[in-house]
Amino acid sequence: MNNLERSGVEGSVSHGVSMGSRRSASIVSFFKVVGGETRALLAEMIHVLRNERAFFIALAVIFVVLTSLALRFDRPYDHWVKSIRDVEPGLRAAAHHIRRWGRGTDTTTFAGLLFIWAAVRRSRRWARAGLACALAAIVAGIAINIARVSLGRPRPRTEVRDRLTGPTLVYAYQSFPSGHTSASVAAGTSLLITAPALGTIAFLSAVSMGWASTFTRAHYLSDVTAGLGAGLWFGIALGWSARRLNRRAE
Repeated sequence: MNNLERSGVEGSVSHGVSMGSRRSASIVSFFKVVGGETRALLAEMIHVLRNERAFFIALAVIFVVLTSLALRFDRPYDHWVKSIRDVEPGLRAAAHHIRRWGRGTDTTTFAGLLFIWAAVRRSRRWARAGLACALAAIVAGIAINIARVSLGRPRPRTEVRDRLTGPTLVYAYQSFPSGHTSASVAAGTSLLITAPALGTIAFLSAVSMGWASTFTRAHYLSDVTAGLGAGLWFGIALGWSARRLNRRAE
């Protein structure tokens, strides 16, 4: 290999290393931005909860009362669901499809659309809205999963006596509250505040999730009511947080 060829090879290698370094730097920079935005949203959420604590306490009390009332209708409603499931196979199939859609696909889709739009518009506002949507679902999901693993309520389709059995990792005994409903409602509520057009679709999707959760007999009516309350609670908190940060940046 002559000197000219050697210098060409060395230049190519150097260029490749340089490109790889730039990609690595871009990835690191991206995660730093996401991490910074996540910390800012969570910190702002704490401020929102403190400053608007009367509202959030009232919202929690309202849904405690509504959940208590819904408990009285759990068995009658579940009996009604059982009576029509076999004669309405189309509704049963639709409910199962909606439940599968609610296993994170809905939130990922809605947040992903906002991230894509943010990239096209080069807008941090829309990216923050997408991140708030995802965080609302994640935070609500974590809170609800802690509750239902701790309480251990059997799901309706287990056909065992309805009671709280205590801490359990058995999925069939993690009925209260509804995780699917809480995460979907949290994401949809956040989007109603930050991106109303998309939020309307997301919230309607979340409402259908609540129906599907009872129609598949994965949850009682009170499970869904409690999940709805938790979803609204976290969705409003993160949605307001994103909106406040956006207003400050303007």
